[in-house]
Formats: sequence, C-alpha cells, structure tokens
Amino acid sequence: MISICFVTDNKTGHRKQLEALECAFKEQVPIATSWIDINTDQQPSSESTFDILIGAGHSTHKAVLSLAKQYQALSCSVMSPSLPHGLFDAIIAPRHDKLKNSERVLTTKGPLIKKSAIASDTRSEGLILLGGQSKHFIWDEEKIIKQITTISQDDSLPWSVSCSRRTPVSTAQAIQQQLSHIKIIEATADIEPILASAKSIWVSPDSINMMYETLNTQEPVGVLHLKSKRRILRRNKVLNELKTLEQENLIFRYIEDKAPAPSHNSKHQSSHAPSSEAQSAIINEAERAVHWLLKKVEQRKAAPHVAQILPALHGGGVERGTIELAEHLSSNHIKSSVISSGGKLTKELNLFNVRHHTLPVHSKNPVRIILNAFAMVRLIKEHGINLLHVRSRAPAWSTLLASKLSGVPYVATFHGVYGHQPAAKRFYNSAMLRGVRTIAVSQFVERHIQSTYPALANHIVTINRGVDTHFFKPAQEQSQPKEKEVFTLLMPARFTRLKGHAFVLKALEQFNNTRVELIFIGDKTGKDDYYKEIQKLSESSCHTVRFVEHQKNLQPFYENADVVLSATTKPESFGRTIIEAQAMKTFVLAPDHGTSRDIIAPELIPYALYKAQNESSFIAALQKIYTLSTDKRSLVGDNAHAFVQTHFEKSQTTQKTLQLYKELWQKSAMVSKL
Repeated sequence: MISICFVTDNKTGHRKQLEALECAFKEQVPIATSWIDINTDQQPSSESTFDILIGAGHSTHKAVLSLAKQYQALSCSVMSPSLPHGLFDAIIAPRHDKLKNSERVLTTKGPLIKKSAIASDTRSEGLILLGGQSKHFIWDEEKIIKQITTISQDDSLPWSVSCSRRTPVSTAQAIQQQLSHIKIIEATADIEPILASAKSIWVSPDSINMMYETLNTQEPVGVLHLKSKRRILRRNKVLNELKTLEQENLIFRYIEDKAPAPSHNSKHQSSHAPSSEAQSAIINEAERAVHWLLKKVEQRKAAPHVAQILPALHGGGVERGTIELAEHLSSNHIKSSVISSGGKLTKELNLFNVRHHTLPVHSKNPVRIILNAFAMVRLIKEHGINLLHVRSRAPAWSTLLASKLSGVPYVATFHGVYGHQPAAKRFYNSAMLRGVRTIAVSQFVERHIQSTYPALANHIVTINRGVDTHFFKPAQEQSQPKEKEVFTLLMPARFTRLKGHAFVLKALEQFNNTRVELIFIGDKTGKDDYYKEIQKLSESSCHTVRFVEHQKNLQPFYENADVVLSATTKPESFGRTIIEAQAMKTFVLAPDHGTSRDIIAPELIPYALYKAQNESSFIAALQKIYTLSTDKRSLVGDNAHAFVQTHFEKSQTTQKTLQLYKELWQKSAMVSKL
C-alpha cells in the first residue's frame, strides 16, 4: 500500500488537481491518504508514515519539503514551484509553464482533472462558465453579456450561467436583470454534476483550470472573447495555451460580430470536434502522472545508492580508498557514484561502471560551498542517491547542507588529525562529525576525536584502512632477502612540505656506511615550486637521488627497496605506504607519532621507529636495520606480512564499510530492499 499526504491551500483549482491525483491513485493501487490544510495548525499524527508528499500552490511548498524530509518521503509539487526546482523529487507541471521533461519533471497537457462519471447521452443543458478579473485578460462586462445573449438564443436547451469567486457582482446582477430566462448558479455550488449534464459549454478565457475541466466532458467547448492584456517582458501563457488548444481542435472561439453556430449538432461545431485521441490524452493526464510517481517511488525504495565525496581524484591514500570502495560496491551490485573536482583517477571508475560527477567541492569559498550543496541536492534527486559519504572538510559542509535540504543521511571518514586551534578550526572540522556516523581510519584517529571533540564523539566507528595483500606480495617467494651492493631507500609520498623530503635528504648526509640510492616517488600536482626546491637540494647530496613521477603500481618499487621511509612532520592518521610495504615484507622506517605504533607489526617496532624530525634518531634506526642479518630480516618481514593480512586486509575495510551502509539503509524508509 502506498501512503500519500496531500498538502493543500484549499484554493479550488489547486485542490481539484490534488483530488484528481487521489482518484487516479485509487484506480491503480491501494493507497492510504491524509490531507493537510496549511491554513490550519493541522499536523500528521506521530505514528504516520508517508511514501509521497504532494502539494499544489506556492504556499504549500515549504510544508511539502519539510514533511518529506521528516518522513523521508518523495516530495512532489503540482505546477511549477517558486522554490528552486532541485529541492523537489518530482514536479508535475502543465505545458504552458514551459518546463522541460526530465528525470524530475513531468509536463502535462494542462491542469490535472478527474474523469467524468456520467455518460454523454444524458447531457441536455447549456452551460456558460464565467471567471472574472485576471492578470491575463481585461474583463469587459458589456461584451460578456452581449455574447451570452447571442449564445442563449438557441432555445433548444435550458441555459445556466455559473459564476466564480472572481466574477464581479455587477456582472451576475446584469445577467439576472437582462436575461431572465438564464439560471444563475452561485460560485459555491458543486460544478461537477452540472458539467456532467451539459450538452453545450462555453467558458470565459481567463482560467486555464476551468478550461480543462470543461474538456473533461468530451464535448466541443466554446471560448468567449475577451481582450488580452499586454504584458511587458512576459508572455501571456493563458492566451498561448488557448491558441494551442484551438490548433488541436479542442476548443473553438467566439468571433465578435458573427453569431456563433448553434450549440449542438451543427456543421460549425462538428468541424471543430476534438479528436478522441487528443481529448483522451487530456483526460488521462492524472493517470499518467500517477504512473510516473509510482515508478519514482519504486526506484527510490528499491535501489540503494551511495555517493562518495572528496576534493579531487589526482592520487593519494584517500583517493585510492575511494576507488577500492567503489570497486567493492560494484562487485556487490550496489549502485554508487563519486563527486569530486576531477583528476586522473576518474578513468578507473569507468572500469566498475561507477559514475563520476564533477563539482568544485575542493573549494573552501563559503559561497561555492553553498552552491555545491544545491548542486548535490540536484544530483540526489536526479539519481536517487540515498546515502552520502564524505571524506574531507570543505565538501563536508556542502554535504551537511545537502543532507539537511534533502533528508538524505551522510557519513564522514575522518582521515586526518586536522589542526584544531583555535576554536574556529574545531568548528570547521566539526562538519566531519555531524553526520549519522563518523568513520575513524585508525585507533589513533578515534582517540584524537574523543579527546578533541568529546561532545560530538558519540557515533564513532573505527574501520582501519586496508590494502590488497593478494596484490601487494613479493612476486617470487624467497627464503631470505637478496644481498645487494646498493642500499635502496624508497620514499613514496606526495610532494608537499608536510611529507618531510628535505629532512630525509639532510639526515642522510650522516649515513656513509654504504652506497645509498634514494628514490622519491609521488604526485606533484599543484606543488611544482616545492618539487623544484627538493630537486635542487638533492643535487648536493652525497647519495644517488632519483625522482619518479606518480605511479599507479608501487609493487615493483616496494619489492626492490630495502627500506620504505616515512618522514611526515605532523602525526598521520594512517600510513598506507607503510602498510603496503609490510605486505611486501619490506622494512619500514617511520616517525614515532600519530598512528605509527598502531600500523607497524610488533616484531618490527624495535627497528622501525625514530623520534620525529630528529636526524640522529633517524640515522641510528636506519643503521640498526642496515646491520641486521638476512635471516633476521627475513623473519621480521614474514611477521610484518602476516600482521597486515590479519589487521589491514582491504577486503575487511570495504566489507565493514558496506556493512555500515546496510545498517543505515535498513533504518531508512528510503530503501526497502538490499
């Protein structure tokens, strides 16, 4: 059963369109409906659940969006909304609103109308429907009465004139005085049974809703003549729609100074008779709209879809983790997408049929952050995204705002121990902690969150980042490492001052035991000046220094290295290269801060740590590794590989993340099956 809440402003035309949808829903599926009048303090009961919130009229829009978010329901506006279209899941708009059909928008031939329940052969009356003052036509009482006089000369039918709330009182009084044979129907009367019994119908041209209601009778409809208003810089959409209906032979117009044809079975009217196909299309628009909405509800409930959000996809641990998770989701038939400013790794997403959406989410500009949020809401609505996963602070603020606007929950991965002084910094970082869950990538990060943000640390989940140990393993199993004439040091790190390239170069001037080859490998995007600075510094080194551009596959470099170095100047939340190197049974050397003690095998710790930014400590640790026997190095390498397999296997990371997604989806009304 589909649960629907109709939000109404109780304006006649608006309510009738909602009632038309309600009737069409009842014809297609079992439904439970509720009605909320925004002119009252009425609210749904606390036990209510809704699949769709539908409103008609500008004053209903905020209520529809608010309730849709509260109940995680699909939001629908009947007619073009005054709020940004991207805030709504669905918009049903008449073609004269000039919206284009899209994933979110369904255009109809006109306002939604209910089907007539009375057969045409029972019709035996003449009916004239009057509107009144409007922004599209000039109300001319004298001309209206003259036209009514001419039309009602056909005495084969009893004639009635139905007034609306907009009809001037003077017009109704003049008709009563001058045309006593015509019955006046008050504006408060129920017009539907009167329409159903009318054989001939004429309407004033000022109301599109009234026009389409008369077309529901499946009889030719005449339109009275009024002079249209000239609207500077704005089109007269009602006049344009009348012209379209006339071209489709759905109406014919009163021509001044020419008596109209008799009201029924005349040659004039028969030549303008509407085609059954055109008439049926108008009458069945509510049915078509319901079919479209039901399909959207089904798609919304049936398809889990997560979007990962990060600044860019150039290269690095965060980016690699994003790609690996996207691959895992794809292999488990979970739809996912990635939102970033782009980068060379976007091509890899195509291998897993994961869509990339390019947005400047790397920007810290407050205006851009807000604009990104609205763009993300649009993507959420268009692609049925029902979970957001953000991996960085600036896009986290856009994600937080998009989550509030759309009702879609978000999780954040806390990848680093961001600077948190002064208090403004902590507030900026807090966007990473305001979602439904925060993933800490290591125990060190979890401890940091709990001590730095105690008020926001009540929904932390620790999921260690991992590596593929089936990929990162020695190409050939060997009983012990090869003896080499050159001691090879590998430092895989992006070229940024934080990584400590200059420290390593300077410290190695004190290591003269053997020939050393130092290999710097990493991405230099946006850091050309720093890259050149390190190149120049390396020219004075007593050792061989090689610079290698960013490589997708570091396996052969790890395998060829004697030691993999880390020299970060600030505590790191996770060291992917340290994990990968241990998986390759290669020794590592890292500063004794941050997560190092959590990610290095216990057997390797006596050799693998040095005091951060201390050259003597660095050289002493390196010397200790250099002097180890091959048997000892082999044993420690085996232990390091087993440690990574147990605690940092990539499949554990992706499986635990997917399990978290499933738990959140199972709590959400937006997803009904996995």
